[in-house]
Amino acid sequence: MERVYWERYLPVLNKGLVLAGRKFDFLAFSSSSLRENSVIFFAGARVRKDGELQTIDANHIRAWMGDFSHIRCAARYAARMGQAFTSTTATVEIAPEELEMHVPDIERNGFCFSDGIGTISLELAESMWVQYQGRRRRNPVYDDDGEDQAMFASMPHAFQIRFGGAKGMISVDPRLKGRKLRIRSSMIKFESNSMNLEIAADSRVAREAYLNRQIITILEDLGVPPRIFLELQSEHLKKIQSAQTDSKTLLELLPGGRFSSFVREAVKWIDFSKLTKSNAFLAACEEHILLYLLKEIKFRARLKVPGGWTLLGVLDETGTLNEGEVYVNVELPFDPIRAAEGGSDEECRTKELSGRVLVFRSPCLHPGDVQLATAVRVPALAHLKNCVVFSNKGARDLPSQLAGGDLDGDLFSVVTTTDYFPRERHEPARYAKQRPVELDRDVTVADITRFVVDFFINNKVGIIATRHLSLADSSVGGSKHPDCLTLAEMHSTAVDFPKTGIVVNMSNAPKVQSRPDFKKKDLIYQELSQERQPPQDGRPKRFYRSKRVMGTMFRDPTLNAMIKQEARRVFFGNQDLEIGLSKLTLTPRGGGGGDAIWDFLRRMVTGWTDHVQVARELHWRFDADLRSILLMTEPRLSEVDLWTEFIVTRDAGRLAACSRFDRERHAKNQFDGLVRKLADAVREHAADVARGNDETDGSPVAGVRRDEDAAFVRRRAAVAAATATAMFYVSNVEVRRTMPTGAGATGVASGVGQSRVFGFVMLPFVFRHCARTLGAPPRQPSR
Repeated sequence: MERVYWERYLPVLNKGLVLAGRKFDFLAFSSSSLRENSVIFFAGARVRKDGELQTIDANHIRAWMGDFSHIRCAARYAARMGQAFTSTTATVEIAPEELEMHVPDIERNGFCFSDGIGTISLELAESMWVQYQGRRRRNPVYDDDGEDQAMFASMPHAFQIRFGGAKGMISVDPRLKGRKLRIRSSMIKFESNSMNLEIAADSRVAREAYLNRQIITILEDLGVPPRIFLELQSEHLKKIQSAQTDSKTLLELLPGGRFSSFVREAVKWIDFSKLTKSNAFLAACEEHILLYLLKEIKFRARLKVPGGWTLLGVLDETGTLNEGEVYVNVELPFDPIRAAEGGSDEECRTKELSGRVLVFRSPCLHPGDVQLATAVRVPALAHLKNCVVFSNKGARDLPSQLAGGDLDGDLFSVVTTTDYFPRERHEPARYAKQRPVELDRDVTVADITRFVVDFFINNKVGIIATRHLSLADSSVGGSKHPDCLTLAEMHSTAVDFPKTGIVVNMSNAPKVQSRPDFKKKDLIYQELSQERQPPQDGRPKRFYRSKRVMGTMFRDPTLNAMIKQEARRVFFGNQDLEIGLSKLTLTPRGGGGGDAIWDFLRRMVTGWTDHVQVARELHWRFDADLRSILLMTEPRLSEVDLWTEFIVTRDAGRLAACSRFDRERHAKNQFDGLVRKLADAVREHAADVARGNDETDGSPVAGVRRDEDAAFVRRRAAVAAATATAMFYVSNVEVRRTMPTGAGATGVASGVGQSRVFGFVMLPFVFRHCARTLGAPPRQPSR
């Protein structure tokens, strides 16, 4: 196999390739694309500059990125170029007098306490946030991710940024006056002329913390009783059962996204049980999600931790926190009980932690990667919400003790529930710093392409993690066994391979003779359909019955019964399944009455019949584009997969297939673009109609700006709502096909105009439009 990489892949990387008559040359790669074994090629372009046509090629772009000449390690050279491909939003230009570069880091005993973090003044942060809001402002007729507008408007005080050749975190320091940006030396990776401050992430939201197999294994090794995890799994299974009839529980299980946004808005107007009983597409989506959540528990042990949050890490710039202390202040949904007890608005929306907390970072393989800290209340740090503030004091910084973390954008999980606290402490790992493989000359493009092929062959992160989990289950002492500690160190080296170029020598890795039963592949579809189980990796594997908590959780009779029940609904809802886009019967699942959504739309939205023809045309185009997206996936996905953002397929080898190029994520990104394209088309149509004529200059945005007034905005919103209603009509009412009730339609159908999701993607806007025009919904989210 290595010969194929060197003899087939390397020449393409070095010489480029020709597609449709155009020559594409290797340009670079991002950190995420490299993990998918993919790189970026560029075909060159002719641009006009200073009145003359100039050719821009891959070399021009690499030179524009910055000065990398001081870097002699090919892996690190390429990684620094990859910074330019991070998804960011440009904000403000920083003037020279506002900038302080090369601020000294806080270092002690060979550890950098401020690794990857700088500071920004409040005034400059507010200016940056205004620009960020303007550039990220959504299409006014479609809210793509359902974020609360007030939350979007409130400014966070910690940001992950890119600034020229610097990257990392910056936090607001109220002591800085005027417009100031301070970039520490550890943040600067190369020199660049760019002075624009770009935001990659921020601390607006406190994410929930989840356990997984690695963390559960380590916590069990450190004395946490197995019953704690079994009880947590049991609680999750009860919630999943309850979610079938309780919208509040379902929303608790869902992350933010399109489907979550739809349910959140819909249940304010329509009883949740009526939604799924009267519309089979929604019923299939619900069944699809529940099966996904159950399989996540069985095959990944992904369990939400009560009293746990995952937060960006920042530094205590005031020096108030002592060694082993952290500050955490998380924003929560409004608490009416605390308000009734006389709590202030701030107290009812935030939770300032105090006392002992568990802190960890994923992935973690070493038993010292989970540590206890003390959360304290510090008024001077109260502005730093939804992040974990670490001390700059002590012999060693806490982030580096947590699986080698730092403060350049790493996420840390904080848990307050004492049930999950280790009963014993293990010293954190302290690995020798790896010296990058350096050349005695400047790095060339040929050096980078050779590294790319070397990485494709020698990336062993997944193999090491899998072997570690098996050995931890079978060895005395679990993750504390010497073989597991060896694998943890090898894993650390493998994770740094893209930056150091150091290859892990797998010949020194401890071997696995057999695997625990919880490492078996997902063969649920094959078992239910009584198909012959395919060979696993081409040869039989020996499995043993795990005696540890992971094995007990995997074999849980209740869990397995629920998975089989949901799988039968999803995969075998109709034996006459036609391979195609999801084709779901419009017959009410629960009996009685018509489609609750359509009943609501007919009552609340007027004038929709005037836009039916436009909706039909949009439907045909949407279907054609959706079909192209689904054709890229193998195993074939469905529109239910893409809209719910939960991938459920029948193929047991899906995870292995996706370890190379992540077609699923690519399909999700393409679907995001398709939905935005549809929203833009609706907005353009609504703006044209709201202007009172059918004429357009081909630039709807320009037209909107010309007539942007309150009356126009109201007219445009009304037309958009009517168009969205017509979209639901043509895709869910007018088309009277008989379709199965399962969500297993995973291929591509002949013909067009068949997708159901077309009618749903704009409905969150319709619900919000009704709330704006008619007042508060007549009901709150209900059971």
